[in-house]
Amino acid sequence: MASPYFIFFSEMDKKTSLFKKCLNTLSLIDPKNWPKQRIIYFLDVLNYDYLVYTNGNELIGASAFNPDRQKKIVKSFLIFVSPRYRKQGIAKAIWVKLLQWTFENKFKGAQFGLGNNSATMAVLKAIKREIKKFGLTFADISPDTGKIIFREK
Repeated sequence: MASPYFIFFSEMDKKTSLFKKCLNTLSLIDPKNWPKQRIIYFLDVLNYDYLVYTNGNELIGASAFNPDRQKKIVKSFLIFVSPRYRKQGIAKAIWVKLLQWTFENKFKGAQFGLGNNSATMAVLKAIKREIKKFGLTFADISPDTGKIIFREK
């Protein structure tokens, strides 16, 4: 088996079988009791980018994200890790790679995930160090107004 590596689908042809597998897998995640069609709309029609962790044959993990170039914030919409690879730090590795991309592309902040499940909260706690290391702000969306709220570095 080849060593795992990252691919950004914003830089690749989205007609590949790996992209289709990624879109189908992420569309099965139910962040807020949304129907699959709504998730596919967000991912495909709104032209989200994807960070995929693969060994070339298998989708190990992925995150869909929206780089808002006007507000200079990267919003991660969903994260997936194959059940076979869970509890091995893959989600953290995906988000750290996304933070590196955020920093390298001169964004000022990143917003990660949806929901407050225990797995998401554990990964968020683990990447706080990385956020500070890159000098990025951490952002959230106000549930009342829908506006982005920047927290202190």
